[in-house]
Amino acid sequence: DFVEVFIAMILVGFSYPLVLYSSEARGFAPAVFFALSAWIALRSHQRARNPWALGLFWASVVLGFLSHLTYIHFYLSSLVWCIVHETNRGANRRAVAVELLKGHAVPVVFLVFLNWIDARHLVIGGGPIYEKTVVLRRAVSMAMGTPERGLAHGIGLAGFIALLAGGILALSRQKSDQRWFFLFVLLLAPGIILLLRRPQILFFRYFVVCLPFFYLLAGHVLAAWHRRGHRWRILTVVLLVLFLAGNVPRIERLVALGRGQYREAVRMMAEQTGGPEIVVGTDGNFGDELLLDYYQRFLPEGKRIRRMGDVVRAETGPEWFIQRNQDPEYRPPSTFRFPSGWSCTLVWGFPYAGVSGWEWFVYRNDEATANENGRE
Repeated sequence: DFVEVFIAMILVGFSYPLVLYSSEARGFAPAVFFALSAWIALRSHQRARNPWALGLFWASVVLGFLSHLTYIHFYLSSLVWCIVHETNRGANRRAVAVELLKGHAVPVVFLVFLNWIDARHLVIGGGPIYEKTVVLRRAVSMAMGTPERGLAHGIGLAGFIALLAGGILALSRQKSDQRWFFLFVLLLAPGIILLLRRPQILFFRYFVVCLPFFYLLAGHVLAAWHRRGHRWRILTVVLLVLFLAGNVPRIERLVALGRGQYREAVRMMAEQTGGPEIVVGTDGNFGDELLLDYYQRFLPEGKRIRRMGDVVRAETGPEWFIQRNQDPEYRPPSTFRFPSGWSCTLVWGFPYAGVSGWEWFVYRNDEATANENGRE
């Protein structure tokens, strides 16, 4: 159906979280690609028992797990889907077992091997700890393109539930066993993983692999509404416009600001530093040190960055101090005074697009500022 394909294309193409994570080297973009390719291959194999489609499914699952382990959400759902599909075909238990073994022996053996050599040794390096409800709320708001709080979020949550329930009900009326796949990939599989793993650190991006399937289901629902008549067509268009209104400004901000204006911050510190050495301290975040080391290559000739370690105990402190934050509502203090006696004043703020990255607040040592004013 052209309308369904067109609507799904709009939803996927203008989804801010999919655009964001397709531009990051985290592995989510290929995981999403291989989830979709495996889904298409599995449908083809179920219709025609195509061995090439089965081989594509195996390859997609292997490459999907190698891309990111959150691929497990899709794979568990595909496994349940296969069990339901083979059972509904009316075959006996032995035939069902043979087909399941044929379809999933390779992925399961690979998954066991991957866990043995790598996955079981992985340790999360750390990160901010959010309440599970906050993460789930953000996941829904990102999927719908709405704010995370307020009336708009409530409307977005209601829309999410309506599209999800409407899609599952529509597939149920069509007696399609795909309803079990969508039910699992969008609700049950993430829920089971959360209950079994009980992760202390959780981010909404861990559900990104599930997101394209929500848009496919939403496209199915909206296309059905579009076929009902003039008023339903207007409603469908209005909902798509609201979706674009929530996502396009975020994409524009991502293009304009990226994940932070670190290069611009380093350049301005270099311009305001008299000597060749730019002495910089941070609030102790390892990521800032990596960023400073990376962007040092863009400094003018003759300039270099020297990072000061413990700025809290330093007697005089660095000329520049960087504080970072991810909270869009955070308001930095205008000055910092450290226990050893030195102080600094906020000079610039460098925003970021949100979600991935940091806002940098650059402070200058008050003594350095006074010396420069004295020379003038």
